[in-house]
Amino acid sequence: MTDMADDFNENNEPQVSDEVEDNADVESQGDFEDTADIDSAVEKILTEVESLSFSDENTKSAVEIERDELKDSLLRLKADFDNFKKRVAKQEIELVERANISLLEKLLPALDVYDLAIQHFEIGDPETNFQGLKKAFDMLIEVLGQNGLEKVDKVGESFNPEIHEAVSHVQAQEDNDEGVETVKEVYRAGYVLKGKVIRPATVIVQS
Repeated sequence: MTDMADDFNENNEPQVSDEVEDNADVESQGDFEDTADIDSAVEKILTEVESLSFSDENTKSAVEIERDELKDSLLRLKADFDNFKKRVAKQEIELVERANISLLEKLLPALDVYDLAIQHFEIGDPETNFQGLKKAFDMLIEVLGQNGLEKVDKVGESFNPEIHEAVSHVQAQEDNDEGVETVKEVYRAGYVLKGKVIRPATVIVQS
């Protein structure tokens, strides 16, 4: 650490070492990737402050008082930040829970239709039963679509390895001079949520 000449200016006013100031300046102005970086920065500055030492006994007490005040301020800042992190984490959980409740409430009508269809399946007309199940499924897809879910199940579209998973390839009956691969059959539908593939569609590809 620095000696007496470095710790005081010409007026003998207590000063924090350049090293501590530089650390504080860099950490306050830099971009932190996560809250752990901020915790680490505060701990580092606290270590620097704690390690300050002075050779002049006449001014040691005054400087120690200022050092302790700085340390107390940093500790309070760290405690406030820890409380802030806890509040943010709690708010994030509450937001997710509210979003889940909102989505499930929108799905309840589709579930009601499924219940009715199942209750009347054995005694009802087959065509009526089919229409009831289809209505419930269409309602389900509509609600999920309103919340960003896109179904991938179109036959005849160009094969895209980002959203399709090919289980087999077949040769087209007609020659394809362009060599374009298309979806001939969908074994299992895929789903994309707001641009992110949740599950690729399982398909047969023809070329």
